[in-house]
Amino acid sequence: MRFADPFQFLPKKNRRSIFFISGLVTLILLITLFKINQPLINTCAPFGIITFELSEDLDSSVSILASWDSTNKMHVALSLGLDFVFILFYALFLSLVCFKLSEGLYGNYATLKVANLGTFMGWLPLFAGIFAIIENFALTQLLLGKQIESFHSLSQLFGYSKLILIGITICYIIIGLVILFVIPKRADIHICNSQ
Repeated sequence: MRFADPFQFLPKKNRRSIFFISGLVTLILLITLFKINQPLINTCAPFGIITFELSEDLDSSVSILASWDSTNKMHVALSLGLDFVFILFYALFLSLVCFKLSEGLYGNYATLKVANLGTFMGWLPLFAGIFAIIENFALTQLLLGKQIESFHSLSQLFGYSKLILIGITICYIIIGLVILFVIPKRADIHICNSQ
């Protein structure tokens, strides 16, 4: 079963450009966020803002926030703000990768099921992006001093759900690339040997 491609309205030329631009911007923002995160690393937050995002309970979140001074909290605010932009680009890029990979696999009957699965996988990063936006909203509320359990629970629920969807997507991409570049070569060797 093939799922609808949300980008089918885009001409192939534009789609290729968007693919490369979204990938490049994703990489640039990832590096930028990594650098912004460095001053946030301390004993309470060994992984910086990631520790804050994945804190096990509200008390842990409050302790992490208390360990940061006003300059650090500006870094947190900047990181969360940039993350909203990062979400848009990585969701778009990963989705396009899945659909592009699906197209590449579709020509081989042996990988037809994997190709069809790609049209489903292409939607997962888009949902992950929506989950990440909700997570960031909740984290922003905690940063602004609205330190209530519901915001922490919201960030946890959607934060972990986002990570699961992205993890599944990346696993599919890796498996799809292996199938695309390894299996056809083996098939060619088999055909050559049989002649």
